[in-house]
Amino acid sequence: MKEKLFLISVALVGVSALTACIKTEDDPVARQSDILFKVDSISSDKSVRVEYMSPDPGHASYMYYISSDSKANYLNLACTNCDSIYILGNGGMFEGKLECVEPGRRYRSRQGCWTVSTTNRNHLKFEFEQVAKGDSLYINRVNVSDLEIGAKTPRGNVSTVMNITRWAIL
Repeated sequence: MKEKLFLISVALVGVSALTACIKTEDDPVARQSDILFKVDSISSDKSVRVEYMSPDPGHASYMYYISSDSKANYLNLACTNCDSIYILGNGGMFEGKLECVEPGRRYRSRQGCWTVSTTNRNHLKFEFEQVAKGDSLYINRVNVSDLEIGAKTPRGNVSTVMNITRWAIL
């Protein structure tokens, strides 16, 4: 009898643990980003990629992943749900803070060889420079930076994160 009670209690604990891990639609972690973008123009689909995904949909919010090779490229993104956006900055795994060229409007990653700026109030323009042999990116072969974008909405301030990766493939 004690063994049956023990097995039943273990089963109940197991079921409780499994149901606690299930995410619902109104769970803030399982939802999409507060600021949404679409590709407005791009220099090359082969050289620049934009993905909107969650690395772990059950536990992490959706975000944008942008990658570019070592060639000179550009990418223009249009915000689809906010009238006015601004750049909050941030840094990266292999570098300190992004260099602020113009607060809220223009930032530069020297080591990643790219610049981002806001245009038309709700567009982002990424300019990826040609990587030269002496550049830090050429030596390290990869640069990863996180960029945070903010907006003011009737609900309050919102933000989203973009992961920008440059690969030095020469």
